[in-house]
Amino acid sequence: MKNVFILILLLCVAMPMVIIFYALSKNNKHDYDEMQELARGKAGKLAFLITMSLCGAYYLYDLFAGDSLLRLSGSTLALLVFGVGLAVFSSYCIMHDAYFYVGTKDGLKSSCKINIFICIICFVSLAMCSPKDFFEIKNGIIGLSGVSCFTPFILSIYVIDTITFFLKIRQEQVLESLEE
Repeated sequence: MKNVFILILLLCVAMPMVIIFYALSKNNKHDYDEMQELARGKAGKLAFLITMSLCGAYYLYDLFAGDSLLRLSGSTLALLVFGVGLAVFSSYCIMHDAYFYVGTKDGLKSSCKINIFICIICFVSLAMCSPKDFFEIKNGIIGLSGVSCFTPFILSIYVIDTITFFLKIRQEQVLESLEE
């Protein structure tokens, strides 16, 4: 029942959003300027370094303490590493004005509203499930347990991006008040 609700919610909300965004972006050709390209490159390097550091730290953890403590399955580790890399990249781009195309007006506030909406949907779907619906522990290995297991990972990325949007909006408000 819970998975059916999540599937219906995704079909009713996500698919129209994808179609609308595709239709809007099809006719609009936008480019990033040189400073945005540099910031996006630095964000990619930083995300890569943090991702590799996380993989290395987990390897050392597994090597030295993996037999006595809990370990992650391959799929859980892959989602965790991907989520951290994506969150670092998007947060860095948001804070350095490289997340939106040149000349995009009000993109920050509208994206913040969309992120809040997606966070609410994820919180509702999380509230309908128990932790056993997302993760399971078998033989000391934390693994994923079903279709709804992606919700915590998606929620964490959107929460981090929403917090970053709020910080960037507040930063711009402070800078505007200092200019006056």
